[in-house]
Amino acid sequence: MKKVALVTLITSLIIWSLIGVFIVVFDFWNDATARIFLSLITIFGFSFPCLACSIGIEKAKNKIIPVAGLTISIIGCLYILLLLWKIINFDLFNGLMWKIMFTTITLSASLAHMSLLLLINSSSKTVNIMKWTTIVLSLFVDLFILLSIYDVFSVDFKLFDVACILVALGTLITPLMHMSTKLGTTKVKGNNYQQLEQLKSLLDSGAITQEEYNKEKEKLLNK
Repeated sequence: MKKVALVTLITSLIIWSLIGVFIVVFDFWNDATARIFLSLITIFGFSFPCLACSIGIEKAKNKIIPVAGLTISIIGCLYILLLLWKIINFDLFNGLMWKIMFTTITLSASLAHMSLLLLINSSSKTVNIMKWTTIVLSLFVDLFILLSIYDVFSVDFKLFDVACILVALGTLITPLMHMSTKLGTTKVKGNNYQQLEQLKSLLDSGAITQEEYNKEKEKLLNK
């Protein structure tokens, strides 16, 4: 699935660019070329969340969010294509059509974002708390957007703005904290290996006994 999404992304980008150049150079803009152009933009746009969710399905421990994201992305892409080619009756004054379209776009982008966060598998509790807090806040932002789209009730946009800022912060900080943790772990392991070599040298020289060596070795390996 990841390969399919990647190939679709690259192919749609190339075709979209060629058609764009053709339309501009030959001034060949009409209803058919407009639909083709918008269709390629739609396929190109939805290829990004499909790719992110496919990677999540392949590598993330939690598969629910990536599977949901991939499903909604495919449905959203097909839905918009059906609207563009008037297979579904498209009425500009029919608000529900627009609401469904924006719902699929919002959810596919958000679930793709969460799928990428789920790729962070850390032994650090702090990193995991930050990751899941960001995911929960993302769901909160999605809820705000959907409530706004469907006019369920008046949304407090100050709270929405704060949630968006925190999601952006968590998205940036979580991978940075994960990288920092990995670097720290690697450094500790490197120091442990150096100390083990020193202990082995002391054992070989007779400075310490085998029992002392085993005891110190166990301490280092359990750090």
